[in-house]
Amino acid sequence: MLLFIILTPWFSHIIPTNAKWYDTQEMPLSRILQHVLILVYLAATLSGISYALFRVLLPGVPLSATSFSYQMIAPFQQYRTFNEEFVLEGRLADGSWKRIPLEKYLPLWRIEKPMSSVFWVHTDRGEEALAEAYKTITEYVWRGERAQGEEFESIRFYRETWPMDPDGYEAKRLHGVTEQTLLLELP
Repeated sequence: MLLFIILTPWFSHIIPTNAKWYDTQEMPLSRILQHVLILVYLAATLSGISYALFRVLLPGVPLSATSFSYQMIAPFQQYRTFNEEFVLEGRLADGSWKRIPLEKYLPLWRIEKPMSSVFWVHTDRGEEALAEAYKTITEYVWRGERAQGEEFESIRFYRETWPMDPDGYEAKRLHGVTEQTLLLELP
């Protein structure tokens, strides 16, 4: 708007003063909605650029819009040199641990698993937000397992990492070069 006010004297001979395109009483609803959609797109794009360059979230722009725009602008900023997978296991009465397939509860998990992008949104919001995200998913899966008749004494959520290999995603994982980091254990 400021740019329009500044440039108006120079372009006043091009834009007639009686032009109907800026009159809101004459503008149809579809045109107003188009303008709103363009403004939302521009706000999301600017927020994605500001986050990519300065790690600053613009106020008033939903995090989902910023996240989408950021991933379109900077898809390789989270490229890692190792494979990573989040794993949930439940402890049975005999003390052994049983792996819980997350695909039952998170349908897109198979797609997200190799990309390691499930929790990236929470990392910049602080450790408390990240811990809360871990706890939310763990409790959600535990409730689902109880509903299916599985009685676990406790449940743990951890991250497995292993080096990348040209032979495939699971190649070095199968050979036992895996590091496990416990993220959360619920009694």
